Amino acid sequence: MKLKFWGSRGSIPAPVSSAEIEAKLTAALVGARGIDLDDEGAVHEYVSGLPPLLRGTTGGNTSCVSIQVGEEWIVLDAGSGLRMLGQEMMKGAFGQGRGTVHILLSHTHWDHILGFPFFGPLYVPGNQILLYSPIPNLERRFRGQQAPAYFPITLDYYRAHVDFVQMRENVPITVAGVRVSNILQKHPGRSYGYRLEADGVSIVYATDAEYDNLSETSTQRYVEFMRDADMLIFDAQYTLSESFERLDWGHSSSMIGVDMAVQANVKRLVLFHFAPTYTDTQIHEILERTLNYAASDPARPRCQIDLAIEGWEIELGRPEQTRLVQRPAGEAIVLAISGRFDASAVNQVDERLTALISDGPLAGIVIDLSEATHLSIAGLKVLLSAQRADQGAPVVLAGAPDNVRKVLSQVGFSEAFEQYGSVEQAVAALEGRRHLGLQGQTLHGRYVIQSVLHAGRKAAVFKAFDTWLERPVTVKGFPRSGGVAQHPAPGGAHTDHMLLNEARAMAHLKHPNIVSVYDCVEYQDRLYLVREFVEGWTLREQLDQLGDGERLSPRQVLSIGSDILAALTYAHAHGVLHRYLRPQNVILSEHELRVMNFGLLDYPRDEWSLDGANYMAPEQLTQEAPTERTDLYSFGVILYEMVTGRLPYLADTVEALIRLRAHAAPVSARLLCPSIPPDLERVIASLLDAHPDRRPPSATAAQDALLAIESWPASTP
Repeated sequence: MKLKFWGSRGSIPAPVSSAEIEAKLTAALVGARGIDLDDEGAVHEYVSGLPPLLRGTTGGNTSCVSIQVGEEWIVLDAGSGLRMLGQEMMKGAFGQGRGTVHILLSHTHWDHILGFPFFGPLYVPGNQILLYSPIPNLERRFRGQQAPAYFPITLDYYRAHVDFVQMRENVPITVAGVRVSNILQKHPGRSYGYRLEADGVSIVYATDAEYDNLSETSTQRYVEFMRDADMLIFDAQYTLSESFERLDWGHSSSMIGVDMAVQANVKRLVLFHFAPTYTDTQIHEILERTLNYAASDPARPRCQIDLAIEGWEIELGRPEQTRLVQRPAGEAIVLAISGRFDASAVNQVDERLTALISDGPLAGIVIDLSEATHLSIAGLKVLLSAQRADQGAPVVLAGAPDNVRKVLSQVGFSEAFEQYGSVEQAVAALEGRRHLGLQGQTLHGRYVIQSVLHAGRKAAVFKAFDTWLERPVTVKGFPRSGGVAQHPAPGGAHTDHMLLNEARAMAHLKHPNIVSVYDCVEYQDRLYLVREFVEGWTLREQLDQLGDGERLSPRQVLSIGSDILAALTYAHAHGVLHRYLRPQNVILSEHELRVMNFGLLDYPRDEWSLDGANYMAPEQLTQEAPTERTDLYSFGVILYEMVTGRLPYLADTVEALIRLRAHAAPVSARLLCPSIPPDLERVIASLLDAHPDRRPPSATAAQDALLAIESWPASTP
């Protein structure tokens, strides 16, 4: 079923005002710093990355939702959005008098039927228009709306064949192969909700409904009607306080929708029927408050929450079958995965990858995702397992579509894989690495490369053995293809020179919470950093292993936080900034914590990933000079994530993150984790202040504030 929103306002159409448009344009232009406005492609990419309600609008039309099932059309309500839907329909069979549409009406208040006289297919002979509702005397109501005193043409003027179908209350019918059930809702003049079911998909349309008694016994029949729906379109006309005050007005609020959706095990809650008085900004604030409320109880199941934005189109249906196609490409193997890569396909993909890895040796395996429509966490885990199995056959990704890249960014794994725009680029990079063959080589007559610990798009890390001092070390360098060393550093200095200067500074840092740097050597015209080998796992890995609702213990949070600040205090005292502090750069073991990668690179803006940008301070994202307080902001993000289990800001792109930080404070940590003490919330808030001058003056001050905090009750899943 393909669903599209043509109108989502309540009461009366509410077009966007000139003042709102001016405010949107101003915000977009202010956020466009660094964008070449003469480059049409760059401008288009920037605009497409803006939040939906900044680059567009919720819309001003009243209720109208279309559902396509094959060639059949079902429409929910005939508000002003029906006019634009009719224009779209006229491009096809309806323009030739060969169309059939089934319109389900929740009730006959004006905002839900005023679009009907402007529905283009009505004026073409041969079209079939069927209107359904349990409301009695439906035809008489429509004739009354179009009586000469209220409208220039009567119902008899239409050239299409119009039928009024009287449904029976609580009795399901089949419309265009879709099972349609109805339920009476509380609303002046009677209103009906609908449940549509076909091909294993269910949609519930519950607009214009008031739930004045929220006890379980009173809401149970509605909850059962919504049970296990794939999508619940819910009346969110009022704020919660308005819904409590405006009794018998027949509307509800988004937060009541959250509770009912969770009770009914609904997969996706769509907020709908917004009051005409609310601007896009206010509607976005309603969404934010709703999301915060939904997150306030980590013990209950979650459902996705969206706004019904005019023009939003989504397809709901049975999962596509996953298809695998394998082919050789030089000394590499390309495995193309098309369709949905989710739990239903993991065994199939895992078996194929396991066989490929065991068959080696290979230059590597390229996972071609250009035809993948979805990547689930189960699919991601299979890819990670294959990558970690490695055995000389690195696994890289190619051609991942935007939605797959967003999944990798949102869950913190966009840098876990080398990613290439095409299969050809990926194969070329693997072949180049194959011939480079560092394993077994001796760098600087001293460091024997033993194995690859990590090979990413920007750097490669090897385990090596120092034959002079007879100790294990790690060696970090940059591959020839796509390496950061190919880019000039800010100020015109080459990245290699910057790396050497930073290595010299780091070599003087000797602290129990900092990974020591031993050497910086040249091999085949490239610089490699030699540093202490530390057994353990990263803080990123520790956080990712936590289950839903699980958090680090208070003792762990305070201990990890204090050790990171101790490392920053020492480094800052010696004039060294980290500049890229994040959980991946914190190594944990049973008895110690070490911070690594102090200030080694300053990536150009076009190479920033969302994973990295999430931990960068606002002044870094606007390319201002970093200070000690820049590192404190990054630490604040880590502390927030350890306490709440999520990032302070949730964005899909770096540009969206910049704008979000500029216009909103993060969600309160205590709102997400009420058990933490107020003092800890204040420390986190001060670290995350957008203005550097309002953050703690030093890492020492931040550490003192953290150490003064007493423990708190641990969260439980």
